[in-house]
Amino acid sequence: MIDPYLKNIPDIDIPKKEKGLNICVFSDYNIAGNLTLITSLINKYTIHKARCIIVIGDYLDYAKDIVLIKDPNFPIEKETAIEASEIIRKADFFHIGRRVINFADIDFSKILNRHNCVFKYFGSYLRDNQELIRKFHEESGIHGVSGNDWTMKENSGFMHSHFTHIYDAKNVIPWYQQASDNLKLDPIRIVHSPTNRGFKKTDLFLKIIEKLKKDFNIDLILLEGLSNSECMKRKSVAHVAFDQISVGAFGLTAVESMAAGQAVLCSISNFVESVFPDHPVIPVTENTLEAELRLLLSDKARILDVGIKGREWVLKHCDPIKAVKQWIYLYDLIMNGNRMIENDDFFINT
Repeated sequence: MIDPYLKNIPDIDIPKKEKGLNICVFSDYNIAGNLTLITSLINKYTIHKARCIIVIGDYLDYAKDIVLIKDPNFPIEKETAIEASEIIRKADFFHIGRRVINFADIDFSKILNRHNCVFKYFGSYLRDNQELIRKFHEESGIHGVSGNDWTMKENSGFMHSHFTHIYDAKNVIPWYQQASDNLKLDPIRIVHSPTNRGFKKTDLFLKIIEKLKKDFNIDLILLEGLSNSECMKRKSVAHVAFDQISVGAFGLTAVESMAAGQAVLCSISNFVESVFPDHPVIPVTENTLEAELRLLLSDKARILDVGIKGREWVLKHCDPIKAVKQWIYLYDLIMNGNRMIENDDFFINT
């Protein structure tokens, strides 16, 4: 049988992969495209080979590798299950998104251990299951990674948290480099993704926007029920973005907006400030959102300045090559323990 880990490797890079690991990226969902993204980065920039298995597909047009359940009304296709099982059996290391789900003859409880995997958690799943997740990691000794959000970390036990979002801003044209008419900021375009209205305080934001429309020419862009590519198309022309008022941490949608040169408003906690004291996000609370928006809309030069600083921040902190290097060294730490690195050759094409 052909090595399933070579399926997505260009012929020119195959000789560079001889000493690398087989890394299986596995998740219930391809959360914001994170799992297929880390897979592609491993294949492109490292000596390792990676395949990605997602249990349940969705309508979003993120990149795909193996999707076990493409339609909930139909069983897993036999050929897909066979290929996925082979990928898992040949894996040296597992990068798990949130949780594992057994299928066919695969029983992850007999496969995973503290030296061959890491779990990466996202948002509400960790917040809603902290006690269960903490118990799992305490009993197994398996490493976990969480976002830089204290509401995820506070009760979930030991978690690595020096990782930020991965985003390639070099592929995004900021609004201020687009059509010259956009530089007039008339109207001022404000974007928001109301994926969870209560959590993000969307209703409060919308009431404030209606008040501000009396004094400013505002074009509100709401992103709901759209594919990722359509979201990015609509988002790309905005000047300002409101993320959320909830947990005090900005998410991937805010990173996307900063990459597009938008001035971002979001609640920011002291924990996030301690991790990223140089972030350019405008901190807001329920009590200050209206005033901060009014100040920003009154100063078009500031919108441009904050937007430029946001893009520079994403280019510096969310660079894909930097991110994949962090992950590869964490894999090495988990497998080999703390050790001194000298002339390592983990990386290619960088």
